[in-house]
Amino acid sequence: MNYCPVCGKSLWERDVSGRRRLCCPECDFVYWRNPVAAAGALVGFGEGVLLARRKYEPRAGEWSIPGGYVECGETVEEAAVREMLEETGLDIRLEGLLGVYSDRGPAVRVIYRAAIAGGSLCPGDDITEARFFDVGTLPEKVAFATDRMALDDWLKAKGAGGLPIL
Repeated sequence: MNYCPVCGKSLWERDVSGRRRLCCPECDFVYWRNPVAAAGALVGFGEGVLLARRKYEPRAGEWSIPGGYVECGETVEEAAVREMLEETGLDIRLEGLLGVYSDRGPAVRVIYRAAIAGGSLCPGDDITEARFFDVGTLPEKVAFATDRMALDDWLKAKGAGGLPIL
C-alpha cells in the first residue's frame, strides 16, 4: 500500500505500538497489516491422506493440504468444504478441528479433519494434481510450514509419530 485510503496522501513508516507501520502523516491513518483466515481439510482415507500439488505461486509445484481463503459471507467451515470441492472435485464431511496453524505469514490456517461424502477426485483450477499418500510415502517437502504442522498433528493422532524435520 502506497497511499492512504482515507485522504490519498503518501504513506510513511513510523513506530506505532512498538512496530514500524505504514501511516498517513496527514490524517493519522495506520495500515494494520493483519493476517487473513484460510481454511482447509485433511482428508484421511485408510492409511493415507489427500494432498494437492499447487498450480500457482507461492510454492507452485509443491504439495499442500487443499484449502484457501475464507470469503466474506461464509464460515470457516463452509470455506473448507468449498475449497475442497473447487480444488479436488470432492464433497467432504467435516469431522472436527485438527488445529489452527500460523507461522508469521499472511494467513492463519484452520485445518479440519474430513471424510469424503461424494464427488470424483479431479484437479480443479488451483492445482495440477491431487492424490492420496500413504503414511510411509508422504512427500518430504510440503509447501508451507503450516502444512507440515498439520500433517505432523494428523500423524501423531494416528500413532505414526511426526514428520522428519527438514
